[in-house]
Amino acid sequence: MVRCQHQLMEILDVKSINKCFVFILPSRSGSVSNLDLDNCGLRGTLHNLNFSSLPNLLTLNLYNNSLYGTIPINIEIGLLTSLNDLQLAINSLTGPIPPSHRLGTNNLTGPIPHSIGNLRNLTTLYLYENKLSGSIPQEIGLLTSLNDLELRTNSLTGPIPPSIGNLRNLTTLYLFENELSGSIPQEIGLLTSLNDLKLETNSLTSSIPPSIET
Repeated sequence: MVRCQHQLMEILDVKSINKCFVFILPSRSGSVSNLDLDNCGLRGTLHNLNFSSLPNLLTLNLYNNSLYGTIPINIEIGLLTSLNDLQLAINSLTGPIPPSHRLGTNNLTGPIPHSIGNLRNLTTLYLYENKLSGSIPQEIGLLTSLNDLELRTNSLTGPIPPSIGNLRNLTTLYLFENELSGSIPQEIGLLTSLNDLKLETNSLTSSIPPSIET
């Protein structure tokens, strides 16, 4: 694991405000599996970093820094094929959302991509407090390892997809403060592990299945 410590990395190029951080990973960077840089006061864009040298990366944690700009394509599943935990929440990232997770409290726009269904190993998907629009894709139901799904406080529209009933390991489902409409799918009643469900501040009709209410 690489943490925010001087003995494990060197911070370079702090003179330019547009390129405030570049760090050098250990020479055997291909063996790094966890990169933990949360709350480090990092500034700059993710385009400054070369993640292609980290083929075995499982966790990338840049939570609560001062990152801005768009999320580059190389953070997606294309190059970091082993990645199962990406945390970029509480930054100032903008632009469309890539298929990743823990991107809450940014300024991401556009729809949730259908390719989200490719991330079969995800256990958490945090996209809350962004500016996402469009419908929740049916492919969300392919993420059968999910425990927590938080899409709250966006501008998502349309119905809740029935495929959400496939997420049998789900314990938390937050869809409140969106523009969702239509009936609450009965398939939500299949989520027998669910213990925290919030759907308020939408335009949903029908009632929550009794199996969830009890």
